[in-house]
Amino acid sequence: MKGQLSKAVVLSERAKATYDKLLKERDFHKMHHQRVQKEKKKLNENIERLHALQNEYEKKYDELTEKYNFTMKEKTLIKI
Repeated sequence: MKGQLSKAVVLSERAKATYDKLLKERDFHKMHHQRVQKEKKKLNENIERLHALQNEYEKKYDELTEKYNFTMKEKTLIKI
């Protein structure tokens, strides 16, 4: 009877160790996944911000090009 009890205790300890190991591994992968999701979200926000800046700079560039063309026309008209 005592032999069976000791075997059962050993088996339960092994099962507990395996269970703890699996929990630890699950938590590690879960934490890694959450970190990757945060990085992905941050990168997407940065991309959106950069797109907005690019559009703003394109508008400013177009305005400056128009001003330059207008002044060059004025300059050539004044020379004539």
